[in-house]
Amino acid sequence: MRITDSMITNLVTFNMQRSLTRFMEMQTQMSSGRRINRPSDDPLGILRDLDYRGELARNEQYRENIGQAQNWMNSYDSILANLTSLMSEAKEVTVSMSNSTYDSIARQAAANEVRSIFDQLMQLSRSELEGKQMFSGYRTDQLSLSGSSNGVVYRGDYGIIEFQIEPASNMAINIVGADLFLGQLGILG
Repeated sequence: MRITDSMITNLVTFNMQRSLTRFMEMQTQMSSGRRINRPSDDPLGILRDLDYRGELARNEQYRENIGQAQNWMNSYDSILANLTSLMSEAKEVTVSMSNSTYDSIARQAAANEVRSIFDQLMQLSRSELEGKQMFSGYRTDQLSLSGSSNGVVYRGDYGIIEFQIEPASNMAINIVGADLFLGQLGILG
């Protein structure tokens, strides 16, 4: 086979074109800071990259869910501490009024104090977080307890709200108001 000048020229041109293309790809990689700029650069690498991005997005969602769950738990801790304090006050009043040494004026003052404690308990039952009722189960748009002349009625449901905090793990974040505020009354009938 005879090698002609045009064959040598074509070969040199082809090699220079290939080198220039390779140089442009490397320059694009350097300027963008990415090894893969187009799907055709590395199809398998693109699949791995998309899997990693999906995993990162899921992890970020889990982190947000954990943050929200912690916010709910901190709010419940505060409310339960207030409830414990109010219940202790009510117990002190009832124990002190259990003997017959107090007159009707003292008993009326104690009744007013218990009424005030009851009103504070009702206010705590209406606590909201992020615009949602905290003790209404799934019915977060509805007040959990309402008072009437017949007593207190639970308006929520018994749904347990859960946040996914890992791929196979959910965390319950709410407390059902009927269990918390009316649970002991169920025993009494």
